[in-house]
Amino acid sequence: MRGVIRLGLLEQEMGKVSPQQIQKIAISLFKENGFRHVTIDEIVRAAKITKSTFYNHFASKDQLITDFYD
Repeated sequence: MRGVIRLGLLEQEMGKVSPQQIQKIAISLFKENGFRHVTIDEIVRAAKITKSTFYNHFASKDQLITDFYD
């Protein structure tokens, strides 16, 4: 996961991880590893969020990427 964007600790502790920040992290992972090879578990680990936080913002990886380009 070299080159993956990481959020600051204070921002994470305050629970202010925006959908756009999650998307940026995911896009970074997609560019490095390919969309099909990145799991939601890897996205939430890189963003330092829970799976429920991910699913509060996105129904799936597909929605995450679709919303990014809308």
